[in-house]
Amino acid sequence: MAKAPLFHNILDNPLGTSASGMPPPIGPAIDAVVDDLVKKLAANEAECDRQGDHAATERELIRASGLLLLSIPREHDGPETDWSTILGIGRRLARVDSALAHVFGFHHQQIAGVLLSGGPAQHAHFLPPTVEGNLFWGNALNSLDRRAIVAEEPGGFRLDGVKSFSSGSIGSDMLTISAWHRASGTALVAALPTDTRGVTVNPDWDAFGQRQTDSGTVRFDHVRLEFLQVLQAPGFSPTPRSTLRTLFSQAIMANLYLHPDAVDLVGNAKTCSLADSTLFNESASNNRWGSIA
Repeated sequence: MAKAPLFHNILDNPLGTSASGMPPPIGPAIDAVVDDLVKKLAANEAECDRQGDHAATERELIRASGLLLLSIPREHDGPETDWSTILGIGRRLARVDSALAHVFGFHHQQIAGVLLSGGPAQHAHFLPPTVEGNLFWGNALNSLDRRAIVAEEPGGFRLDGVKSFSSGSIGSDMLTISAWHRASGTALVAALPTDTRGVTVNPDWDAFGQRQTDSGTVRFDHVRLEFLQVLQAPGFSPTPRSTLRTLFSQAIMANLYLHPDAVDLVGNAKTCSLADSTLFNESASNNRWGSIA
């Protein structure tokens, strides 16, 4: 497979030998892989939480499991695993380490963002190298932080400034980013390798909890963006399809904090039909969901 021209040295040496991890598990094999990963993460969870530093070793365990590739479509050499399975894995990881489950979920959210916002050219540019290099995605997308500014330049854009709450940025291979375009009063959304010249990921996440989500700041100094890397150009409103990304984000976060009993309740609710009168009985509904506490 030919290397994408804008990926610098990622595919030549993707964080040492970690790219040679397991192939993505398929079907029943996923459960065994997740069970093994959960055991490994649980062994060091308490010490990792006390240290609160970047969980490099644990992230490499996730990478080596093959689970980073689950959401890649088959046409781009991925297993195209359904999202209910991916969210279920997030729930299982969260029972031992919610911060790493957060990083895992947000990795897949970035891939979903490429699929939802990008066209065939972007899919072909970003997804096969992700499979080939077993790449870890993070983000610098915080839409409320407009300190990252983008401006046109011949053949592309120039990116400067800072973005906060950049979950999964430390230790990532790829970043999805957003930046404010002053001339149009709209945002640009793009993706680029984390090791791009001018990109600095700062280990400055000073959180009350979930210290290992690596959600600090990313700084951009005269970073070049090619048109092929742009998922949403300035002056264009998000498409209805691309707005689904927010729903993926909320689903990921909801599953991180979902009580195990709630999973059983949701599963039982799937067997109910609209004719089930208890679904419309406020008292019964309160009893059903109130029992979680």
